[in-house]
Amino acid sequence: MATLLNRNNTAFLRSLQCVLLAIILLFFACIHSNAETSVRSSSTTAKVYFSQGKYEESLREYQKLLEKKPEIGDRLLFEMAIVYAHPLNKEKNYSKALECYQKIITDYPESQYRHDSQMMFFQVQNVMVKDELIAKQKNLLDTYYQQVQSQKNDIKTQQERIKSLEQLVLKLLKEPVDQILVEKKKRKLTLLLKGQAIKSYKIALGGNPVGPKERQGDNKTPEGNYTIESRNPNSKFHLSLGFSYPNANDIKHARKLGVSP
Repeated sequence: MATLLNRNNTAFLRSLQCVLLAIILLFFACIHSNAETSVRSSSTTAKVYFSQGKYEESLREYQKLLEKKPEIGDRLLFEMAIVYAHPLNKEKNYSKALECYQKIITDYPESQYRHDSQMMFFQVQNVMVKDELIAKQKNLLDTYYQQVQSQKNDIKTQQERIKSLEQLVLKLLKEPVDQILVEKKKRKLTLLLKGQAIKSYKIALGGNPVGPKERQGDNKTPEGNYTIESRNPNSKFHLSLGFSYPNANDIKHARKLGVSP
């Protein structure tokens, strides 16, 4: 009887050990299954965020996965690099993408992502160079645009000034000219009204125009301030004007020289 009980106890203990072992294995299997489920869930969440354009949230999920599953770090780093350098990511960070690719190349020499990471590393570097060049060209274009806008403003100001001057000229043209300025050296005659030039003409002068007129027959044009005293509509010089030469100073100077002014 005792022998039978011992045998039964031994069998029971063995059965109990088997059950306990099964429970332990099942427990660890459940833990492993839950961990895998959690990883898949986090991976799915990261990809959903990425598809929605929520790149910062996607990267946070990838970072959590990287801490939980370092053994698949090469795949996670590769996907993170894509998120960092994605064209639609307004907060794109090429330096971070390069760090991810470099880590795969350095820390995962047997990874299936290593070759692609090497290719992408150089590709991102090229993109960085091109983006820098584009940024410089954009800044240059912005500078040119500002210069053009400034010139447009200057042109507009000048146009307004011209319009104002045209209106002034039209107003002055309605009044009679009050001065005639002859610039002998420039061979130029200018009509003035209240100090404003109204119109200019090229002119011919005497045979010896340099210097002021001193005497009769010297073929020089008088220099000084004179007034219009007469008009000659019958002159061979079209509508010639007679002016107040010689004045008192001209007569005085001619007398000193003993000549007729």
